[in-house]
Amino acid sequence: MAKSTCLLALFVAVVVCTEAIRIDTAPPSPSTGKYFPSVKKDDPRCKNKDNGLFPDPKDCTKYIKCVNGDGQEKKCPSDFKFDSIRHCIPPRDDPDCGKKTFSGPSDVDEKCPETYGIFPIKSDCHKYMVCRDGKPIVKTCPPKHVYRDINGACVDGDKCPKQSSEETECKRANQLLPDEKNCRRYIKCVNFQPLKKECPPGTAFDPTKHKCTKEQLEKCKNNDVLNVEQDQ
Repeated sequence: MAKSTCLLALFVAVVVCTEAIRIDTAPPSPSTGKYFPSVKKDDPRCKNKDNGLFPDPKDCTKYIKCVNGDGQEKKCPSDFKFDSIRHCIPPRDDPDCGKKTFSGPSDVDEKCPETYGIFPIKSDCHKYMVCRDGKPIVKTCPPKHVYRDINGACVDGDKCPKQSSEETECKRANQLLPDEKNCRRYIKCVNFQPLKKECPPGTAFDPTKHKCTKEQLEKCKNNDVLNVEQDQ
């Protein structure tokens, strides 16, 4: 009987000890750094950019993850470089780390709108400029690609998009203008270039408040748009 009691006591002690170890062993907490990079609110590198991945203008091994204007700096795996189209690529695909598209800072008369960043060249959509310390470096997209500022990258296409009739309406950066043909849409001026945007479902663009509101949807004259939404 005494032997059984000792065995039972030993078993309970082992269980309690094991449980204590399990409870005391906590997983490591996330921290900022290489594996948990910090998020920068209202990152200027994400200004006027859609959500996505964009090259770091200072380091071609890094890229910026933009989400609703907030930026998170990330780095490609060791020896890999960031490419706007294919993202992280091995060095053999880009041995010059982005320098192969360099066309010289003086072939286009452009000035950097900001100290750092990537910006379109209005006179040629096949080119863009990387601004570092306020100095422009002109680069050329790969063949059959054009630069789109809203993507911050070269995208498929070999013809520059035609300038819309709203081009002259963009008198200042980040200006929001109503779309005369569809009240659920509006025009956002990015680097003085018009880009058509659509309001979230259940809202319409209010030209007086310069934003999409639910109240404006009731005044929307595009009844065909409303009917489509109601049928969905």
